[in-house]
Amino acid sequence: MKLSWIQQMSVRERRLAILVLFVLGLVAVVVLHLRTMGQIEDLELEMMDGTEAVLLIHARSQEYRDSMRRKVALEEAIKANDQRIQTAIDSMAKKVELSGSPDGQTASGTLNTILRYDAKTTERPIFLGSTDKKQRSSQKRVSDYYELSQPFEYSFVSFTDLIKFLDDVESPKRLMYVSKMQVTKKYMEPDYIQGRVTVATFIYKPQVSKEKEEE
Repeated sequence: MKLSWIQQMSVRERRLAILVLFVLGLVAVVVLHLRTMGQIEDLELEMMDGTEAVLLIHARSQEYRDSMRRKVALEEAIKANDQRIQTAIDSMAKKVELSGSPDGQTASGTLNTILRYDAKTTERPIFLGSTDKKQRSSQKRVSDYYELSQPFEYSFVSFTDLIKFLDDVESPKRLMYVSKMQVTKKYMEPDYIQGRVTVATFIYKPQVSKEKEEE
């Protein structure tokens, strides 16, 4: 009967073989552990990336919701806005008492008495929430919202009086602002000025799209 190769080994050889097998087993365990740890780290990184992506999506969605709420609020404010811009300007100008010059050559009373309005106003369509320049300039697009501009000229008034009026025009409670302004100082009296101002506001004018007209 033949002996197995292990039985044929000497005691020293057996010990050496067991040691080699132990070392190989240990190396295999270490390699397996390192591979497992690497996979776990990769998985953790993927989870972190996924978490960051979820947080980013959540933040973007919140920004979008906030933007949409502001857009809806602005639309409602424009719909409720009074389209009689000249009447609004005149009403604010009546609240400003003119400071007459010492020589009595400048007007007295209220600011509305020296305003001269252009008969023609200007309307320009606006697209709320649109950032695409091509879309905004497209002739095919129809908007229900417009910027309404009213130019007017004013005679010589004190700079302080005009500033009071412009501050009232651009009050946060109003949908109005000064889009253009021209100023000329009075000779020998630099505190008194004349010029031209354009005040703009926003109005709601529902339009019929070309598609609906074709139907």
